[in-house]
Amino acid sequence: MRDLLAAQTETEFFIRMCALLKHYHLKDIKSLTELVTLSTSPRLALELTLSLLLPHAHGQAIGWSYDNVWTFTLYADGTLSWRFAHFDKAGDQGLSTPTYSQLEGLEVIQQRLRETSGEMLPHDFLPASVVS
Repeated sequence: MRDLLAAQTETEFFIRMCALLKHYHLKDIKSLTELVTLSTSPRLALELTLSLLLPHAHGQAIGWSYDNVWTFTLYADGTLSWRFAHFDKAGDQGLSTPTYSQLEGLEVIQQRLRETSGEMLPHDFLPASVVS
């Protein structure tokens, strides 16, 4: 986390986050970096996505699916954004369908990480491979 907060540019932050998340190729966790053309604008960007296998309540049943919990986007013009999921508890052992928030700019993203100490995931429902 210290490395992310020490980044001086959006590109440096993105590279450090890629280096951090590349180690998370564990069961129930997916981390992917790819070059994309965004449908919202005709510009290229690099995206880093962290997905977790999480439980979701479907009535009385629990189903498991991969959810994109974090997406960092570094646009060709150097702009950095972070889209992250919010979950509510649904039933005894499940989560709701995620809603998303998005932050733009290095300073805003670093401030959010400072405020939350990087604890932005639903820890009560994380797969055992993540918390053990």
